[in-house]
Amino acid sequence: MQSPGRKAAGSWLPRRSAWLPIPLLVALIAGIWVVGPRVTWHNPPLFWLLAYGPVLLAIGFIVLPTARAFLANGQRSVLMLGCGVWVFSLGVLGGAGAASRSLNLNWTIYNSAFLLSALCHVAGVAGASRGRIRPDQAFAWLAAAYLGGLVAVALVAWAAFTGSLPAFHIAGRGGTLLHGLVVGLTAGLFLLSAGLLWQNHRRAPSPFLAWYALGLVLIASGLAGSLFIAAGDSPLQWVTRTARALGTVYLCVAVLVQRRGGGAEAWQETGFKGLGRLSLRDLAWRCGSAALAAAGALLLRLGASIWTGPGLPPYLTFYPAVMTVALLAGFGPGLLTTFLSGLLVEYWVLEPVGQFAIASPGDRLGLMLFLIMGVFMSAVAGLYRRARAKAEAYDREVALGESRREQLFLAQVLELSSQPFAIGYPDGRLGLFNHAFQQLTGYSGEELRALDWSAQLTPPEWQDVERRNLEELHRTGQPVRYEKEYLRKDGVRVPIELLVHLARDAEGRPEYYYSFLTDITERRQLEETLKEEARRKDDFLAVLGHELRNPLAPIRNAVHLLRKAPRSPEPLYAIIERQAAQMARLVDDLLDISRISRGKVHLQLEAIDLVAAVRGVLADYQPVLEGKGLILEADLPAVPLRIEADQARMVQVVSNLLHNASKFTDPGGRIGVALGLDPSGRAFVRIKDNGLGIPPELLGSVFEPFTQGKDTIGRSESGLGLGLALVKALVALHGGEVSARSDGPGQGAEFSVLLPVPQAGADFAPPAPAAETAKNTRPRRVLIVEDLLDSAVVLQLLLQMHGHSVEIALDGRAGLDKAAGFQPEIILCDIGLPGELSGYDVARTLRAEPGGRDLHLIAMSGFGTPEDKERAVQAGFDSHLTKPIDPALLGPMIANLPTGPPAPAGTASPCP
Repeated sequence: MQSPGRKAAGSWLPRRSAWLPIPLLVALIAGIWVVGPRVTWHNPPLFWLLAYGPVLLAIGFIVLPTARAFLANGQRSVLMLGCGVWVFSLGVLGGAGAASRSLNLNWTIYNSAFLLSALCHVAGVAGASRGRIRPDQAFAWLAAAYLGGLVAVALVAWAAFTGSLPAFHIAGRGGTLLHGLVVGLTAGLFLLSAGLLWQNHRRAPSPFLAWYALGLVLIASGLAGSLFIAAGDSPLQWVTRTARALGTVYLCVAVLVQRRGGGAEAWQETGFKGLGRLSLRDLAWRCGSAALAAAGALLLRLGASIWTGPGLPPYLTFYPAVMTVALLAGFGPGLLTTFLSGLLVEYWVLEPVGQFAIASPGDRLGLMLFLIMGVFMSAVAGLYRRARAKAEAYDREVALGESRREQLFLAQVLELSSQPFAIGYPDGRLGLFNHAFQQLTGYSGEELRALDWSAQLTPPEWQDVERRNLEELHRTGQPVRYEKEYLRKDGVRVPIELLVHLARDAEGRPEYYYSFLTDITERRQLEETLKEEARRKDDFLAVLGHELRNPLAPIRNAVHLLRKAPRSPEPLYAIIERQAAQMARLVDDLLDISRISRGKVHLQLEAIDLVAAVRGVLADYQPVLEGKGLILEADLPAVPLRIEADQARMVQVVSNLLHNASKFTDPGGRIGVALGLDPSGRAFVRIKDNGLGIPPELLGSVFEPFTQGKDTIGRSESGLGLGLALVKALVALHGGEVSARSDGPGQGAEFSVLLPVPQAGADFAPPAPAAETAKNTRPRRVLIVEDLLDSAVVLQLLLQMHGHSVEIALDGRAGLDKAAGFQPEIILCDIGLPGELSGYDVARTLRAEPGGRDLHLIAMSGFGTPEDKERAVQAGFDSHLTKPIDPALLGPMIANLPTGPPAPAGTASPCP
């Protein structure tokens, strides 16, 4: 919406009719110059009117008002505007005074003064953006400027009268070189000033600038026309006088409009200030490019004419020069190039050469067309540059819009991100932050902006940590990552990890921090869990050492007694057997836990009678419990209870529960076993004791591996804390559940196992009885390849007791050599052999030799997973035995092998 003052000022803007004299006068000048009439006419009254009338107007309406305005505001542009018109007025007066004596004196003084006037106007434009003159110095500047203009014009007049200044025009031969330079530079400067002013007028319409620009264009048109005057008082001279006089009137209107807008205050902004942004360097580049292009085109034209001879088109090289300058520098430099090119063509190319005169009307018309085409080309180039500038501005706007959209998108991403983000200033204020940061701290956005993040969010004990990290950030400039705690609004402490970056301003000073935060509560909990597991593992290792030493001690003592005793007492054998079984149980528990955790346990599901399985376990444990002084009470149904399960694993579950109850029940205590169906139709097995019980804090973790009670180490059969973990894992594999209940220490404990029962009518075939295999007790030739000598000797003795012939080799290479000479039927080979050949390599080598397919190869290894057994079969073994080898399995395995050829004569006989 426009203000009333702005609307009133706009009413003084020139209408379209104010432009009409400019094209009419320019066309009239061009037409008269092309036709070239030699008619002259002298009219003194009109001469004095056109000469002195504009001078009186300029002094009364421009020089004096601008002087008063400069004294009021000290603007340099106002001073130079008045000084330019003052010099112009003096030149008109001086030239008119010399006209009666010589026409050349008139033209020399008059046009030289216009040159000085143009320089004053351009200086005003260039100095508009500079500071103002102080009021106490304004009068001195005004006096110096006006007095300097008077002295300059006086010097020009004196030089012209004394002959020191070359003649401006020579009658009969046209203008001289001085004539062309003065008028050309004057017209070029005025055209440039008018173009710049008009460009500013188009950006910010101003009545003063509009009338001022029109006046300068009219004066420049008159000066350009005076270049082509060949005779005094010719029609061309009268038209140029009219153009210059009308231009002076337009300047007076501009000043009147400015004064009408508000007196001396209206001169505070004359419109020159925006033009003052055009630097002298830029102005020199524009004018210099035009001059160089015109001079270069002339040199190319002259050089080409020497090479090709006469007849070369005059403007062949000047058209590209005009187009190039117009495209590179713009409309104004293109016009200046056109005008300078016309001057050079007229003086150096057209006849008569060396004079500013054209003999042929055709050459005049050609020059006129070149000037018109130059103006047209400059205008087209200017429109192209403007279109390109608009396109670039549009591209910048699009890029800016994309940048804003990217910033908006980034802000939205940060806002929607689940990772807290915040910008903090060194003074403790918070800037940008997202919703996740608000949730982390518990404060609203307004509360966060009002608090001090360094004091209110950070607990006191963490402030030193933060201070040290920020000091390192300032010192190195590299992002820092550290942990601390945030104090939420509700008082809860939140452990966080920060990644903090430092942003600096243009001078390198710290401006703000931007931080990415991570809530590490879960990580802290996981760390605590890992620490607890590490502690429990350390406890487990201590218990493991204790439990492994327990059976080793009686074994060593029993062996010592066997050596000393005259005969082998039977109790010693029982001790060794029990303790070896205990160690095997410990190892089996460890292996089972490892296999279950890795998903390597595969159940052999079949229809079993749970009652019969439990009754068998109770029968096996009855002597053990009686030996400890415990009473076993069983409540088993009389009818079978069939479920789908792995019988061996079910026996292991019940055995572990009975073993656990017996460990924590003192002599004289009772252990009850109950079996049946619960209301949901599932089978249950409950084992209850009246022993030590389970503390409440341990009740939730009794099924975790390595869990031990406080009194575990002090008991004789404490175990590794793996039995109940195995029970839970095996029951879960069967689709069941296990639970523990206790009323506290000294109140006993109860363990319940719930197992799914198949639906009624399900067809479960009982397991097929094992086929009877004929036992062949014929002695066999057996080779044992084992690097552990004690194990090999024990196996040799065991097999020799059954009548077999046995040899030993302690590595793979020795085994192959022994097999070549001994020719065994059966080879027991360890997998992990020393040297270059492993057990797998031995098996492959033997199978590749003649007769190797008839050998029966049995692998021995401490690794007994299905994968280990499969790998042994692929290597060529017929079967796989896991260490320690049970003699009850090894004997029948060898006895039931197919009958082979009899032992050759001379082989070793079995030991008795």
